[in-house]
Amino acid sequence: MFRFLSLNLDLERRIKMKVTKIIFLLVSFFALTRVYNSEICAQDYSIYSGEWTAVVDTTSASNPGDIGRNILKVILEVSPDGYVSGYYLPPTPCGSSISGFFSGNVVTTTGNNDYWHRTSDGKVVESCCTGTINITLTFLSSNYASGTFQAYSCLTTEPDGYRAGTITLWRCCDSANAEWHEIEFPNVHWWEPPRVLNIIEADSGERIELRWSDWGTRGYYRLDYYSPWGKIGRIGQCHFIHGCNIGKFFAPDNNQNGKPDCFLLIVWDSWDYGDDDDKDGYLDRYRHVYDVCRDKYSRSHFKYEYACGPPVSSYPNFCKSFCGDPPALSPNPVYWQIVDPALGPESEALFDELLLELEKFDPTEIVMGRCLVHHLCDMDLDGDCDLMDYHIVENAIGMCLNEDSYNLLADIDGDGCVTESDLKLLFPTIPGDLDGDGDIDRNDLNILLTYRNQPASECPECDIDGDGIITVLDARKLVLLCTRPRCATE
Repeated sequence: MFRFLSLNLDLERRIKMKVTKIIFLLVSFFALTRVYNSEICAQDYSIYSGEWTAVVDTTSASNPGDIGRNILKVILEVSPDGYVSGYYLPPTPCGSSISGFFSGNVVTTTGNNDYWHRTSDGKVVESCCTGTINITLTFLSSNYASGTFQAYSCLTTEPDGYRAGTITLWRCCDSANAEWHEIEFPNVHWWEPPRVLNIIEADSGERIELRWSDWGTRGYYRLDYYSPWGKIGRIGQCHFIHGCNIGKFFAPDNNQNGKPDCFLLIVWDSWDYGDDDDKDGYLDRYRHVYDVCRDKYSRSHFKYEYACGPPVSSYPNFCKSFCGDPPALSPNPVYWQIVDPALGPESEALFDELLLELEKFDPTEIVMGRCLVHHLCDMDLDGDCDLMDYHIVENAIGMCLNEDSYNLLADIDGDGCVTESDLKLLFPTIPGDLDGDGDIDRNDLNILLTYRNQPASECPECDIDGDGIITVLDARKLVLLCTRPRCATE
């Protein structure tokens, strides 16, 4: 599935990017179009609550136009006597129920269920209909099951049609105490050998690996995800010979053993800090997002006006702008595009296509590194995450891809709509609310002052201005954020 939209400022730039846009338009034209609107997105099918999630791959259907890949939200309970009951939600207003007896490791369910009907031409019929589904599941662990399904009637455009395929179920951990963590890795030059730079393992059996890989005589960063049942996917990659990157994952550590319980969201951001600007005069940026619970991958491409350069920085001060952050003149991109292929052959083809760009350059020029300062919640690209950024995301809630006020940066999970989940992911707490009670007052100020003149690592939330040190300047900024006059507590 490809989603497409571009923004441009003036006629001259439209002419410069004419060929590129034609290619993008052709891709968009021949791809299926997903239907988004605020009413659907406002329902916010959050999956980060320990529920079961299902990925359905259709292998056969009576109507080829109805073949597709769906993500379902699944709630399952297994009683002490082995009875499985629950329901699953397609990403629509219609709920569906399943139930069956858990015999050994297998459960077979049969029932009449409601669906939202999609016709062969991709249009959605805004009403529920009734069909029959048979599901056979094998529970391989307490958090993982797989099996087959057959669905009849309203899942297809023909009265007697059917869909059949495989279904995979797994249960994500709860995100109540999840936090963002940065993936550490060194700067790397072209001549260094391929190797694993960092491995992060979760209690769930998942892991992510950051590698310095090779493409012929050219090296590049790549970020891979491994599931406990063998699924492997490339979810991040550096796109530029002088690329500056950042990798982050959102995960809880409720048992406090120093390992994530599971991975909920993985993000890879890649900026072009050199002069590899596609000769169009813009600063390029790619953001990759993998929503692990929904098994959903998306890649966004942005183009900005340069604040300085190109190049933005050069060795040995690589990945640090010589004119000061941010490297972009404005937080509003002059152009953006998003694609969301299924993780697997579709996404791998896109990654390999980007690698072909490396062949245009002398391999001895390649140096890639990690961004020194970058925050996913920095909506206005001023170097920090403050109440202004919070309000930008808050005001974008309910907006979807095909609407003018949609904010792609605020849509951190890349599902095509900005929801309350995006706000919670980007801002687990309100900036300045250091005690987490939902407001900003004198109690928060007192907490900040206890860390005065200490490095931001001692209290990252206290570093309001993002300069790495907690000072009286942070206290002054926090006072301006207070939700009551004179920072009163009541």
